[in-house]
Amino acid sequence: MREQLNVYPIQQMDETTVQVLKQDGKAATRLSYMWVQRGGPPEQPVILFSYSPTRSETVADRLLHGFQGILQTDDYAGYVPRVPKTVWVMLGVGRTYAANLTRR
Repeated sequence: MREQLNVYPIQQMDETTVQVLKQDGKAATRLSYMWVQRGGPPEQPVILFSYSPTRSETVADRLLHGFQGILQTDDYAGYVPRVPKTVWVMLGVGRTYAANLTRR
């Protein structure tokens, strides 16, 4: 499935923190990461979840291996050297705008 995902010219990717309570070598208070990739042809979309104990750039290297298209993501710098064309989503702007609306 990863091959199908990485040959399509557009992909979305993000990583988020998760807490794993019993993981060898890590305290239960330490955070790990769940990486999510979405892409593939519209008639057969692919969504992949990948777990990693770190947010290291090597994880992005492994997950994006062979991908040469446009990557839509947040501003995590770990994606930039791996993909020729990166489009950033301005999530922070939307959150700030929504927070200001609720304060009125």
